[in-house]
Amino acid sequence: MPTIIQLLTPLAVVLGLGAEWYWWIVAVVFFLAYRMIGHGVGLHRYYCHKQFTISRFNEWFIGWFSLMSCVGSPSSYTLVHLVHHKYTDTPLDPHGPANGIRSILYWFWNPPLDLEKTPIFTRRLTELMPYMWIHNFYWPLIAVNAFVLYLISWELFLFAWWIPMSFTIWELVFSVYISHWHLGVHAPVNHNNYTGRLLPFHEYLHRTHHIYPNLGNQATGPHEFDYTYHLCKLFVREWRQEKLDETIQT
Repeated sequence: MPTIIQLLTPLAVVLGLGAEWYWWIVAVVFFLAYRMIGHGVGLHRYYCHKQFTISRFNEWFIGWFSLMSCVGSPSSYTLVHLVHHKYTDTPLDPHGPANGIRSILYWFWNPPLDLEKTPIFTRRLTELMPYMWIHNFYWPLIAVNAFVLYLISWELFLFAWWIPMSFTIWELVFSVYISHWHLGVHAPVNHNNYTGRLLPFHEYLHRTHHIYPNLGNQATGPHEFDYTYHLCKLFVREWRQEKLDETIQT
């Protein structure tokens, strides 16, 4: 389904042509919300790596944006991402340069291994059991929410969901590809990737993240700035790795 959404992106843009200019501002705002709050804060930092705890209200808030970003339920996203961490830049990596240019289509974001023969043992997946209802009813939940937006306004459906969500998927697959462009098993020296440094929704400190996946502030070097970490602080109740943060910063 995300790949179908990717391929239908031109149609969404064409349908938006002729709309009032302010609807495109709405689209940009919701793109940043889906990408930075839904994915960056929600799916990546909170659900997958559990870098912090949050209040129930904030959990529902970021949960809605992560749901409507259409890039996976907490459990499905976590499984694929943990496989990515375990087999980074190898033929078993589900996405990135090691998996070829085809990984820019979400269809190919599947773990290329038999999980029964090569299981991924992690406590994180068991901790996500309370969210399995989102996984079990993932697309019906999205359809209901999208339909509510449509009932309120066709423009709201198009500019607050379809267009920004489509660009969220495209930007995510490209940013993952770019993040690992200079990494990999054949790279002589692994280092942080700076190609997307000026983009606040792009986690460019990727090598640091792979070394310390539970680390909150990944800006451990001079002149580094972790955009997502500072955005997370708007929602965080308590960081799980505060002492580790301080140790690495020192």
